[in-house]
Amino acid sequence: MKRYILLLLLAFVLAGQAEAAGPVVKETTLTVRRMICSSCATAVEKALRGTDGVQEVTIDTMNDKVRVKYDERKLTPQQLVEVVKKSGYQASWPAQ
Repeated sequence: MKRYILLLLLAFVLAGQAEAAGPVVKETTLTVRRMICSSCATAVEKALRGTDGVQEVTIDTMNDKVRVKYDERKLTPQQLVEVVKKSGYQASWPAQ
């Protein structure tokens, strides 16, 4: 019984350390329409980079795509879409 309790305690400690280790970074691609100039791309990038949990943003205006690396504990792809929409652009996920 003592051994079982010790194993449970060890599992809880290790689980807590894994959470404290840092962000869980995921990558996704959004489709963002109407980014027709560098100012448009800058506005979208600034909106995303200003969002807590966003790690990296790469804009591809030629293909209407935005690649985002983000902490999945803080954000979802749908929340990223909402950030882009609030900046004045049409966005969708998954990328179409």
